[in-house]
Amino acid sequence: MAIITALSAKGSPGVTTAVVALANLWPRPVVVADLDPIGGDLGYRTRDVSGRALDEGLGLVSLGAAIRSGSASKLDDHLQQTADGLT
Repeated sequence: MAIITALSAKGSPGVTTAVVALANLWPRPVVVADLDPIGGDLGYRTRDVSGRALDEGLGLVSLGAAIRSGSASKLDDHLQQTADGLT
């Protein structure tokens, strides 16, 4: 498994756009995590496979809560598929 990170010390330099473009071209399944400490916009810019907004209750926060409570079974339970094929 490869882990690729993209970050910037400055706001809005296009990191999210570059990561989404890279993920769309990646030849294997990809998980994109928007870890902006101020609040990422990936969840607001993308839709799920049925065209609805992504569920704000699923993601790193739900994964972290599940781990703390001892009920975390697998990462897939906290991922969302987007309309453009990203997870």
